[in-house]
Formats: sequence, C-alpha cells, structure tokens
Amino acid sequence: MNIRTLSLLGLVGVLGLAGAVEAGRIPGPGIDTRRCEAYSSVTYHDTFRGGELAVVSIVGDGDTDLDVFVYDRFGNLIVQGIGLTDRETVRWVPRSTGTYRIVVRNLGGVWNRYSLATN
Repeated sequence: MNIRTLSLLGLVGVLGLAGAVEAGRIPGPGIDTRRCEAYSSVTYHDTFRGGELAVVSIVGDGDTDLDVFVYDRFGNLIVQGIGLTDRETVRWVPRSTGTYRIVVRNLGGVWNRYSLATN
C-alpha cells in the first residue's frame, strides 16, 4: 500500500469512528481528491441534513499546511480546522438542511494533493 492509500483509509476511518457514515451529507458520503495550488484555495458546495452530525475531513500529501473552513448560506463561518498540518476534521450539527460552502486553503508555497471526505 502506498502513502496515499493509507491516508484515504485513515480518512474513511475518521468518518466511521465518528459514527457519522449514515448521517450528514445529501445524497450520502463523498470523497474527492484534488490539488490545491500554493497560497490558494478550493471551494465545495455540499448539502447537509439539519439536526444530524456533519463531518468534513481533509488529508493532504504532507507538503504544506492545509486548513478547512465551513460557511453557511449567509457567509457566516460555522466551523474551522486550522491546525499546523494538512490533516483536519471538523464537525457540526446544522440547524436546518441546507447547502454549506467548504473551503480548503493551502497556506504553503507549493501545491498540495489532498483528499476531502464528507459523511
């Protein structure tokens, strides 16, 4: 197994351990792998069910610091993962079903290939 496969398995494990595989995102859990350029960001728009645990996790390639931010439809910051690595997990319970903007930001001077998983 390569490091990328192990990272993805770890990412799926985080969501599974959270007990959140059945809840959250509409239409269901999702995984996306992308490249985020240096000092740049990637934006997602996902719908989550109200009253159910929502989980978003990222695992990068280890080259830079990645952070994740979640905003509601009004642009209010709901939750953020701003640690010093490229592995972040955020959790929240939406008040109502709606679309949320998820932003992955690369704080480093080189690109970072990461995977994002939602429950």
